Amino acid sequence: MNRILPPRPFLDAILVRVLVLWLVLHAATSFGATMMTGTPLPQSLIPSAGSTLFLIAVIVLVIRLELGRRSEIVFLSNLGHSFRGIVLVVVAECLVLEAGLRAAIG
Repeated sequence: MNRILPPRPFLDAILVRVLVLWLVLHAATSFGATMMTGTPLPQSLIPSAGSTLFLIAVIVLVIRLELGRRSEIVFLSNLGHSFRGIVLVVVAECLVLEAGLRAAIG
């Protein structure tokens, strides 16, 4: 039994939540960068390393709050899964999305 990752239904729900949060927060930050500094749109989609880390930290915090609100954290910890595995999934997905965006924009 794999104890690092949560069970498949919870893993799928977490991946969808992270994708939606990443898209919304990334669109908001790129729109803000375009309006504040006048950076053209393709270049404003690629954030700096610090803002990428901040974006990932915000996503981890929001996912933690959402899982706590729905009591999924308690259920998963009763099954023997820690929040560490969830954080690994969230960070890995964010890094894959960032790498894909950077590869697409160039």
